[in-house]
Amino acid sequence: MNYEELVKLDIDTGQRLQERHEYYRVALVFTTLAFSIQTAPDAGVPIVSIFEVGAWLFLFSSGMLALSRMYHQPVIYAYSVEINTLNANLQDAMGFEKQGHTRLSSKLAAGEGGMASIDEYKIAHRKAIAERQAKSKTIERKTKLFAIAHRILFILGFMSLIASRSYQHMDGVLW
Repeated sequence: MNYEELVKLDIDTGQRLQERHEYYRVALVFTTLAFSIQTAPDAGVPIVSIFEVGAWLFLFSSGMLALSRMYHQPVIYAYSVEINTLNANLQDAMGFEKQGHTRLSSKLAAGEGGMASIDEYKIAHRKAIAERQAKSKTIERKTKLFAIAHRILFILGFMSLIASRSYQHMDGVLW
């Protein structure tokens, strides 16, 4: 294997591991939620019920944010592919321009089956690249915020669950 193949293999392996980790975290959240609902104690104290229901809401919200984040991840990759393709087309156009060509076939610049000048072609491609980069960055920011919120809500849900389940055991110790 040459260096490029090894790098691609490492990147693919890293992505597969990251995907598995994402699936595991989503499964963990929903499994914890389901288990906590199935084993909910019959609380005689209102604070226990508040912590229990709060835990369910935190865990459910955490799981939904994680699912939403997983939904948006392929969209980011799709934009990346489009951006790379447009950049490659732009580089090809610059190569054709150096060879003396003045017009290129371009759906982006001139519509279906149309011809455009190389300058129009480059402008249209740069504009399309900028639009896709802006959309991709917006989705990336959104998914990063979702990831942070997912973690915080999971921790809050788990802590609320611990508080509700340990209240009866700690009641005589704390008061």
